Amino acid sequence: MVHGPRSVMLEKPLSSGGSGLVQVRAGKSAEIDSSTGSSGSRMLEVSIQETGTDGDPIFDGDLERQVSQHSSDGDLSFDGRMRLWAERNDEKKRLKAQRKKMGFVRAGLVATTAKQIRLSSNKEEEVEELLGQKGLPIASLESIGSGTFAKVYKGLWTKASHGCEANSTVAVKLINVQQSRPRLSEDGSMVPPKWLEREVKTSHVQHHENLVRVIESFTDSLPYTIVLEYCRGGSLHALVTGDPSTTLDRFSWHQRLKAALDIAAGMTHLHEQRIVHRDLKPPNVLLVHPILTANDVVHVKVCDFGLARYLPDDECQTVLTRQVGSWHFMAPEIFSTGADNVGCKYDEKVDVYSYGMLLYHLVAGKLSFACESMSNAEFVIFASDGGRPSEDAIPEGSPEVLRVLMKEAWQALPSSRPSFFDITNRLSESQAKFRFGDIEHRNKMLGGFGSLVCCAGRYHS
Repeated sequence: MVHGPRSVMLEKPLSSGGSGLVQVRAGKSAEIDSSTGSSGSRMLEVSIQETGTDGDPIFDGDLERQVSQHSSDGDLSFDGRMRLWAERNDEKKRLKAQRKKMGFVRAGLVATTAKQIRLSSNKEEEVEELLGQKGLPIASLESIGSGTFAKVYKGLWTKASHGCEANSTVAVKLINVQQSRPRLSEDGSMVPPKWLEREVKTSHVQHHENLVRVIESFTDSLPYTIVLEYCRGGSLHALVTGDPSTTLDRFSWHQRLKAALDIAAGMTHLHEQRIVHRDLKPPNVLLVHPILTANDVVHVKVCDFGLARYLPDDECQTVLTRQVGSWHFMAPEIFSTGADNVGCKYDEKVDVYSYGMLLYHLVAGKLSFACESMSNAEFVIFASDGGRPSEDAIPEGSPEVLRVLMKEAWQALPSSRPSFFDITNRLSESQAKFRFGDIEHRNKMLGGFGSLVCCAGRYHS
């Protein structure tokens, strides 16, 4: 759960009046307003914002509880207040030293210890050695991608375990050390950041043919590691990006329809588990098998659950983090703020909006806006005012069901968007018409770009 700004009243002398900043955690600060109490002492109001990217509170709750306890017992003496702050500073130093010993390096800083340097290595052989020390039977690593939060490798799972045969090809996701800031749990142990904890938690209910399977997660020590099934076909983004007139001979309308159906089916399962993905887009959809011709069978899976989280069950806990995901695929309500300036309630329909944008990319080959050079701030205003990609870029021969669902899915009002269950049923019906010989329907979907596509395809190794 993400909380909004909160205030704690601390009595502490100030050298001068006015407002300022107090450092409450290394690299984090909170605004303070000062005023003079009736006793003549100066009061500090510390505004606590708990929406860090790692999910940790900026101002730890244990200090807040101590302050509240002392406040209820009566005013602390000056020595008592200084002792409280000194204890907190000592605790911060201890945690910092413990994180450094584990190999954590704060973003922007240079690795200095031998362990930090080793954990920051990009060399496959050194990464293999690190995984071996964690007890992972993985060999023959090959880098296949990297991003802000993680590096992804292709490797061999060398023994039969965790539902894998010996020498099975797997994908290995290594969380970057700079994004792996361990936090102190209630029992005093160091555990992964909350965003990673959520990804691991949600991954264990992803047992569906259209969701990438997580084989195992290893988060007892750095580097935090997630082993997933390997999808040999690459990302949907790489396959569909480009002018449809040149890509349809390799990835036909019928195949795109099947991809849309697979995605909707996977998302239906997620939403049935009360999980919202929050980052649905073409790069986060993988093809199980390579697609080289219009005759190849399409099987896609949704991946990357780093921003996924359970929807709160409690009615009063439905405010989720704002401004998460990729800008062009984010629903307008994620940008919105409520009266408390921390965000409006949103639900699983944000994924449906993202799906509408994904369908546009699927039929048009890319996202095309009237103004291509908008800044993020300008785009927020554009999308919130009802701006959407240009429909002029959509080929006339594209499947009508995809165009209709696209426009329904990106409706501004979340309640006007269809559910993934409804989307799946409608796409299944459309595919059935195609499969069972509706010639007119087939020709319309093919849009004159070639002969009829046979449903029987072939896999490539």
